[in-house]
Amino acid sequence: PANFEGYTLSLGYRYKSKYLFDFNAAYNGTDRFGKDNRFGFFPSASVGYIISEEPFIKDNLGDKINLLKLRGSFGIVGSDAAPGGRYVYKQSFTESNNVNFGERFSSQPCYWEGNLGTDYVTWEKSRKWDIGLETKFFNRLGLTVDWFYDLRYDQLVERSSAPLMLGVGPGPSNVGRTRNTGFDGIITYQDRFGEFNVSSSLVFSYAKNKILYQDEPEKAYPWLMRTGHSIGQIFGYHWTGYYTPDDIEAINKGLPGAPATPNVPVQAGDLKYEDLNGDGVINDFDKGPIGKPNLPSTTLGWNIGGSWKGISLNVLFQGSFDYSFALTGTAI
Repeated sequence: PANFEGYTLSLGYRYKSKYLFDFNAAYNGTDRFGKDNRFGFFPSASVGYIISEEPFIKDNLGDKINLLKLRGSFGIVGSDAAPGGRYVYKQSFTESNNVNFGERFSSQPCYWEGNLGTDYVTWEKSRKWDIGLETKFFNRLGLTVDWFYDLRYDQLVERSSAPLMLGVGPGPSNVGRTRNTGFDGIITYQDRFGEFNVSSSLVFSYAKNKILYQDEPEKAYPWLMRTGHSIGQIFGYHWTGYYTPDDIEAINKGLPGAPATPNVPVQAGDLKYEDLNGDGVINDFDKGPIGKPNLPSTTLGWNIGGSWKGISLNVLFQGSFDYSFALTGTAI
C-alpha cells in the first residue's frame, strides 16, 4: 500500500483584462518519509501584464499589435522520489539463503544488513523562476519566448563520501544541489491566399545544467570531481596523438622528457594520452572530463504546411545539438 495526502489552494485575480495575478499552494504528505518529515508546503505565484490592452496601443495600433504580454512567475515544487525505492528512512534487511556454516558448509537462511535508516530525509525541492513574453502581430505572426532558472536542492543522493570502514551504506541524504537554466520558445506564422492556407512554426530550446554539490569523497586531483560539471559528463583519458618510434626509443632508454606510459608495454602507433598529474604513468588519476554529456543542450523543430480544397501537406524537421555520443564495442 501507498498513502498520500494533499491540500491545494488556487487564487486568481484579473483587473481590466490586462493586470493578472495567480497564487497556488500545495501542502502534500507522503508515507515515504518519517512521521516528522512527511509533509511539505509548496507555493507559487505569477503576474502578467497585457500591454496591448492599454488604450495607447489598442486604439492606435490594435490592427497591427494583436497581443503584447509580459509575465513572470516564481514557485517551489517538491518530489518524494527516492533512490533505492520507498521507506529510505528505515533500516533495510534482505533475506538470503546463500550463507554457509559448519564443517560441511551447509547453506543457511540469513538476513543481510542493508543501508542504515535516515529518519530526517524529506522532500526534494526546486525553486523555479520564469520570465516570458507573448506577442502576435497582424493576426499572422506570433512569438512566445521564456527564460527559466531552476535550482534543485535537498536532492536525495547517496553519500559516497562515507568511508568504507563503516561496513554498511549510510543511506541517502538531502544534500544534493543542481542548477538548470536556459530559454525556449516558438515562432508561428499563418496566412491565407485565396483558397490556400499556409502555416509554419519554429520551436527552439536551450538549457544547461550544472551539479553544484553531490557529496563526493575527497579526490586526489580537482579534475576527478563530478561537482561543477553537467549531469552525465563523460570522464576519460585525453588523447594527444600516437606514440612515434622516437617516443618508444626515449621510453626504452629512460630519457628525460619521455612521454608517460600505462602499466603495459607500448609500441609505435599506439594511442597516447595526456599525463594530467605529471607522474609519468597513465592511470585512473589521469581521467578528466572529455566531450559533452549525452544530453542535447539545444533542440530545434520546424513545421511548415499548407492546405487547398481539403488537400493538406505538412513537413517537419527536427534537430538536437551540442552533445556527445560514445561508441563502444561492436558500434566502433
